[in-house]
Amino acid sequence: MSNSSDVQYEGEGRKIGQVIDSLGVLLDVAETDLVTDVVVITKIVNDDGGVRLGFTWSTGMSWLERLGMLHAAVAIDSPGYEAET
Repeated sequence: MSNSSDVQYEGEGRKIGQVIDSLGVLLDVAETDLVTDVVVITKIVNDDGGVRLGFTWSTGMSWLERLGMLHAAVAIDSPGYEAET
């Protein structure tokens, strides 16, 4: 998949901001915080009922940054996780 901020649909890109908004996704971030990177994983149901995984990321992210964010997200979502203070 290309390094893009668009979800890929058979080689075509689509901006996903409205899709995320329509699903009610919120992020706990202050007005003064700066979001620098994003990784997005989506479940996509095709017209024929087939299901697939969509995966995209913000422009400029390396594979190592993407992998690191994915692993950190899994750890944060795991039972028993305690944030460092």
